Amino acid sequence: MNNINSSALDVYFDELQRFSKLLSKQEEYDTAVAAANGDKAARDTMIQSNLRLVLMVAKKYQNYSLGWDEIIQEGNTGLMHAVDKFDPARGCRFSTYAVWWIRNNIEQYIMNHSRTIRIPIHVTRVYKQILKASSELGLDVDTNEGITKIAQELKISPRKVLNILGHYFNEGSLDKEIRSGDNLLATLKDLVAAAVDCQPDIRYEKCDYYEYMDALLEYLPVRSQNIIRLRFGFKGQDPMSLQAIAELMDISRERVRQIIRNGLSQVREQLCANDLVKEDFDFEADAILPQLCD
Repeated sequence: MNNINSSALDVYFDELQRFSKLLSKQEEYDTAVAAANGDKAARDTMIQSNLRLVLMVAKKYQNYSLGWDEIIQEGNTGLMHAVDKFDPARGCRFSTYAVWWIRNNIEQYIMNHSRTIRIPIHVTRVYKQILKASSELGLDVDTNEGITKIAQELKISPRKVLNILGHYFNEGSLDKEIRSGDNLLATLKDLVAAAVDCQPDIRYEKCDYYEYMDALLEYLPVRSQNIIRLRFGFKGQDPMSLQAIAELMDISRERVRQIIRNGLSQVREQLCANDLVKEDFDFEADAILPQLCD
């Protein structure tokens, strides 16, 4: 592994050996309930029994220019936050819930410490998709044609592609040109400046609501998650009608409607209960969510 501090790793593995027992589903539930009621020993048990989970997630970030001890520490912080936020009554296994917090904590730390400009995680993810599409299709992001075709491939607007490129730059690429044939359209410096002028305070804080909603769906039963994802059209898929979902799931159209309404009602609760409230995201939940049930 790269960037791994051997002494920190030894200490971490010692901890894993001392607290290697994984909790059964019932043990996890009982311990989580006790932790939620203020039992410090139960909270410690939840943390210690899931240290392996932090290691599993953290290993995926070993090639970043940060120390292993830093990554592990941030993962542990995410784990502790997950323990404090976890509601065992939801019926979700803790590991499913905690992975999101561990990964998010590590990624936020990496983005805040490995770049001069703080770029949100969801922007980096779309940027990677743009690079992948550019490589697989043999397209050049320096041309208008390339940007248009990449946008079509990713099912996003050309403007969003340009904005993502404008977000994600390094100091040596500020003068990179976007061209249409022989005509210069803009430089990344222009795009960044324009974006800052339009939204100076919120530019780096807005997230795509699909990404956040996808995380919130973990609170729901698996079938409810799947039905809502089909209705939304997650991950670039076309949204499905209630009738199409009913036929796919072999249930009535009305039952599909009920599952969606109940699921979205629970998701709404989390928009307020979660640290990341809906005002942090670029969508109008009250306007959009009801339409999915019609």
